[in-house]
Amino acid sequence: MNSEKYITSGLLELYLAGQLSAQEAAEVEAACRQFPAVQAELVAMENALLEYQEAHAIKGVPNKLGAILSKIDEIENAERIEKEEAERRKLASATVKKPSRNFSGLRMAVVLAISFLAASVFLNVYLWERLRQARYEIDSNGNSLRQRIQNMVVLKDSLNAYKQSVAFYEDPNAEAVYLNEPEGKQDARVLVLWNPKDQSVKLKAVHLPPPPAGKQYQLWALQDGKPIDAGVFDYAEAIAALEPMKSISQAQAFAISVEDVGGAAVPSMETIVVMGKVTG
Repeated sequence: MNSEKYITSGLLELYLAGQLSAQEAAEVEAACRQFPAVQAELVAMENALLEYQEAHAIKGVPNKLGAILSKIDEIENAERIEKEEAERRKLASATVKKPSRNFSGLRMAVVLAISFLAASVFLNVYLWERLRQARYEIDSNGNSLRQRIQNMVVLKDSLNAYKQSVAFYEDPNAEAVYLNEPEGKQDARVLVLWNPKDQSVKLKAVHLPPPPAGKQYQLWALQDGKPIDAGVFDYAEAIAALEPMKSISQAQAFAISVEDVGGAAVPSMETIVVMGKVTG
């Protein structure tokens, strides 16, 4: 796995969240030593996470988790001490072999035993409730932190897509081809950005109805009256952002048709929804 694939794999985010096994974490650390770009990305993510925590007032989460774990240890120690105390009381009562003639002392012992029993029951219930609350807080904070990290991954992907879109728009070699419905209709509009220099093609559905069930939109480049397959595209992704298509070296026009899922070798002319000429 090269450095770029490692950066986009999501392993770095899981490493920061502590969600990797020991072996997986060791592999991430080895990748950081091997690829300076991976190490730089990991440092950048960690700094971004710290800034995000400070901006959203969650910088106390790690300390809070440590405090909760300490509470659990205290609760478990208290339970152990209570159990040892009960064993000592049991052994002490077993050594008494003859009934005492001192009924006043017997009554006092019974009262004390009942008091100890009540206190023990109360303490166990209290400790159990505290333990349950502590575990709930750990789960809640852990889930919240994981969700924030997932949100950061989504934001990072969106930012990268936005940067690529801006770079493509600003490229002086890119030609904007506007595809409209034939016969002057303006309901469907699609923008195609084509760079003849590097042959790259990107598509943005400005206004396009969803394709029928079992169908898919397919982009075509037209050169000397012959259609060239430029690929099918995902409707939802093309609506949301620039969608990369197949490379095209020559084109006098572009068109979009409705085909079966997976595309066709030649377009169905009666299903062409938009078309536009290259003006450059």
